[in-house]
Amino acid sequence: MTPSINIILNCTHFPGIAFHDKQQVFVGIQRKQEVVEPVPGDTGQATFSVPVQIKEGKDGQPDFFGPNVHGKPGDRFIYLVWFENKGEKERFRRAKIKLNHLTWDQVKSDVEADLTMTNKRGEPISATVPEDLIRWRL
Repeated sequence: MTPSINIILNCTHFPGIAFHDKQQVFVGIQRKQEVVEPVPGDTGQATFSVPVQIKEGKDGQPDFFGPNVHGKPGDRFIYLVWFENKGEKERFRRAKIKLNHLTWDQVKSDVEADLTMTNKRGEPISATVPEDLIRWRL
């Protein structure tokens, strides 16, 4: 049986429901090509519990997989997707939560992180989330 855990993202400091020309901003987890568990961009705080499976990688380190995990071996991540909700989800940004730094000792059970959802410019976080916006509880 393949071990599985939850990556729990405790999200705070959301940027707001409007961004540039977008008026109904939401964020959610990317599962395969779908965005799931959406929350409004003006939420005070939200928790995403993202199930992942783990196997041993070629380098002996944990390798993550499952419908919520993206990337190639040695560079796995979870996507948070920002979108405008206009009946359809019009995506405009994604943020990468990198997983490759997690060790076997750290993934024996669920892993938590505190995540600031707004960057230094007051915008929704995007690209690879910098270390100053995420604090892992390992």
